[in-house]
Amino acid sequence: MEQRKYKDIEICNFYCDESCHTKNDGNDFIVLASVYCRKSNLKLIKKDIKEIKERNQYNYDEELKWSNLRESNYKFYEEIIKYIHGTEMIKIRALIGNGKRNTFQPYEDWYHSMYFYMFKKVIEHFSYDFSCYRLFIDKKDTNSQQMYANTARYLKQKFKDKFDIEATAIDSKEHILVQIADVFAGAISYKKRELSSNLAKSSLINLICLLFETDLVTSSSLFSDFKFNLFSWTGGF
Repeated sequence: MEQRKYKDIEICNFYCDESCHTKNDGNDFIVLASVYCRKSNLKLIKKDIKEIKERNQYNYDEELKWSNLRESNYKFYEEIIKYIHGTEMIKIRALIGNGKRNTFQPYEDWYHSMYFYMFKKVIEHFSYDFSCYRLFIDKKDTNSQQMYANTARYLKQKFKDKFDIEATAIDSKEHILVQIADVFAGAISYKKRELSSNLAKSSLINLICLLFETDLVTSSSLFSDFKFNLFSWTGGF
């Protein structure tokens, strides 16, 4: 059977990254973050972000990453966050998976189940808006593609093949929205670990909390709040 060709307006793209993702990193949680948008809006989003880079004379050789945030480039990161808050084209979905040291299943299975539950709620909510979902997830190792493909397969099974869902392991250098997902994942992780030594990072966290009306840590968002939606998973499915 010939594969259907979808119009860009029918496709939702997720761009994802994470923080504290290894089992023995000293933290008992993982943070996943996704930036998602309609594919038909992607060209305009990239154009807008390019203009923000130009206004701030941002170094194009340096990735937009949480680890690269410092006082000298804070204004650029600040403008990016304000842009995301102000535009209707972009939404954020994040998940804090607690208890990763004592999972009842192999860690890799638990890790990908966290991705499953991050995507699941969004797909349920927008079931009448999109026919196709493309998941672009920051590549971690040589096994990433197969593991992310399994996540997509489980999602298709969950929704009884109602949607066309594919996952791709991608280098964050290849896409600005994966980099922005890294910033949100880093901010949540930094707050969760109760760090405060970096003034620029603390300031950006305060801005995110103010604009999106979240504390980033202690509570999940309402299911109806999809501009910035945070799920703090503590067990059970």
